[in-house]
Amino acid sequence: MKFLKLFIVLLVAFSISCEKADECPKEFTVFGKTLPYSDLYKKGDTIILSTEFSNMIYSKDLKKEFDFTKVELNFGFRIFRVDSPNTGYYSSATDYCNIIRLDTLPFEVIHFSSGNSMLFGSIIIKKGINSNSISIILTEAGTFMLSYGVFTNESIEDFQNNCKGNTYDLSTRLNNNKDNNINLLKESPNEHFNTWMIVEPNRFYYQKSGFAYRVVE
Repeated sequence: MKFLKLFIVLLVAFSISCEKADECPKEFTVFGKTLPYSDLYKKGDTIILSTEFSNMIYSKDLKKEFDFTKVELNFGFRIFRVDSPNTGYYSSATDYCNIIRLDTLPFEVIHFSSGNSMLFGSIIIKKGINSNSISIILTEAGTFMLSYGVFTNESIEDFQNNCKGNTYDLSTRLNNNKDNNINLLKESPNEHFNTWMIVEPNRFYYQKSGFAYRVVE
């Protein structure tokens, strides 16, 4: 009888720990825009990239909101050239555009040893609303894919459900319910874009804030 009681106690404890683990969020999504939305631009055209969302962010897997008030959020921006087989997965923050306007918070372009570069900046927080916007002038002709989205360096966060030690992903979906010109990637001679991203587009393109476009003279 004593062992039966012990077994029941352990079973209940195990059930509670599993329930807590199941209540820990793993995937969050916020939304952004590219204006004007098009698949074709001219050199010298301007694209505005923006995002705006509340501190309560929706968890896709648990289908409820969590409070990100105490989480430090930032944004990142970079462009990939997809019409050349020789560029690999090279990305740049400045090679294919000029950034002409950025919200007043500080930002920096970081150059990595791989040769890639990326723009990092802060999010404006006002009355529980997070926002950011940048404007870019297109300077090169060709076919490209930009990535602009919100991220956090705090991959381990203690939410209200005692989820310390659990990792989660925060992604940005640009132009919700639009295809973001993914067909342009199928035309790419680069297998990183014409194969790898096409196999799992939601994971490798849409949830990585991808937007493809062509620029002409």
